[in-house]
Formats: sequence, structure tokens, C-alpha cells
Amino acid sequence: MTGTFFFALCLILIFDWDELLKVLILPLVFAAIASIFVSILAPSIGVDDGSKVLEHSGLWHGTFGFKNRLGRVMGLLVVILVAQNILLKNYRNATLAIALFVLLMTGSSTPILAVSFIITLKLYLSIADRISTHIKIVIAIVSIYCLALIPIVIEFIVTDLMGKDLSGSGRVDMWADILLSIDSPILGYGFGGGFWGEFGYANGLIDPRYILLGHAHNGFVDTLIELGVLGVIFYFMLLIKCIVDSLRRYRTQGEHFLLPLFLSVFFIIYSVTGSAYIKQNNILFILACLAAFLPYKKVK
Repeated sequence: MTGTFFFALCLILIFDWDELLKVLILPLVFAAIASIFVSILAPSIGVDDGSKVLEHSGLWHGTFGFKNRLGRVMGLLVVILVAQNILLKNYRNATLAIALFVLLMTGSSTPILAVSFIITLKLYLSIADRISTHIKIVIAIVSIYCLALIPIVIEFIVTDLMGKDLSGSGRVDMWADILLSIDSPILGYGFGGGFWGEFGYANGLIDPRYILLGHAHNGFVDTLIELGVLGVIFYFMLLIKCIVDSLRRYRTQGEHFLLPLFLSVFFIIYSVTGSAYIKQNNILFILACLAAFLPYKKVK
């Protein structure tokens, strides 16, 4: 875990902005292209056959073995491309189109939702300086009104538009079982204490009702299991601090700081039905560290 942290720190210290972005983008672009080839030319490897979950039949998982893994990687690639204009316009648009196509083919709902929100946020920030205060107030009122309507329309959105069920394919029941049976809610079971090992605490609760992937399919629940209530508070406050610091730097020094802002927003949304990223040798943890470091990186 410490090694993964220092790897992220070295990326910040060694590379300038453009070099860092290329280091992030090029492997993810390769992953997207490789997943397209595998899914089309070797569908027995790259396309889910529905043997584990019938609803996943026909969805792409490329070279990642599971659709949600491919979905979150493509979601992160889209976030980076939307945040920064590092590539020439034609290459950037083509790469963005490829990433969005693969993301949609995975059918992974949470990254799709996160990316949709971030693209909307980018469009608003791009025109914010050109619209009047009155229009901004109207947008804020409409946004609050839409948020207030969510409890009313959530069933329509989830079941009719997204084709899901309100239990999150069994996630909600699983979270309830875990939360009600935690013996140490303040400090948790320690790093990795919920899932590691043959007799991991959470494995027995998850295995009967969901695909066992080594997490609770909710970043906040994962963090509660391992680090307790104090860990969840720190986890959430760190993300909020990244957003506040990135917004401050964006307003004073420009669009470089959209990257940590968008990454932090992605992680908050992804944590609702995805997994925690506090894991060793994990690209999500590396990017989360970058999101925390980047607001303090100097722009040449």
C-alpha cells in the first residue's frame, strides 16, 4: 500500500503536467483498443456469456474479465480526456469517441452516470463566465428542484430507463446485512480485514447473494468495514477537500485543475455502487492520490 502511494507521489514529482497526462492516457487508450479487438474477434473471451449473471449476457468486459472493471477504466479515461486538452483536437475527439463507445458497451451503470454528470459539469464550467448571475440563479433553482424530484422519479429512472431493480441487483440487501452485523463500527476490522483470507468477515455475507469480487460494491461500506466510522468520515472529507481545493485553483490558475476536480467527483459517485479504492496496486488508488496531490502542483 505504501509502495502504491509513493508510486503516485513519484508521478507528481517527476513529470510535468503534459508528461503526466500522457502517462495516464496512453495505457488507458491501449486498454480500450485491446478490449475492442478482443470483444469483436474473440467474443468468448471479451463478451460476457451470462453464465454467472444472466443480465450481463452480451456486455463487454474486454481484457478485464468483468464488465464493471472495464467500465470504470473507460470512465476514468473519459474523465481525463474531458478535463484536459492534451491531445490534438481530432485525436482527442476520436479517442473520446472510442472510450465512450467501449463504456456504453460494458453497460456499467455507475461509470456511465458519473461520466454523464462530469460532461454536464464541464459544459456548465465552459460557459459559466459568459452567462449572467440571474441565469446562474435560475440554473441553481432548477438543479435543486430536480434533486427534490429524485425520490419521486427514482423508480422510473432505475427500472424503466436503466433496466435495473431498486435493490441494485441485490446490493442494498447485502449492504444492510453487512452494516447490521459489524462488531466494530468505530474502528472497523483493519485494512483488508473484511475480505482477505478464506474466512474474511464479509465474504460469507456476500457470496450467497452476489458475485464475490472482494468488495461490498459500495466504497463507503467497504471503508466502514475496514476503517470504521472514523475512516468513512476521513474518506469523505478528503474527497470534499480535493473538490474545494481544485475549484479554488481552477478559478485562479485555469483548466489544469479540472482534472483533480473531475476525478474527485467521479470517485464520490463511483463509491455509491462501486468499490472503495483504498487498495494496493490499484489504478483507482493511484488516481485518487493524484487527485489529492494535483491541486498543489505548480503549473509551468
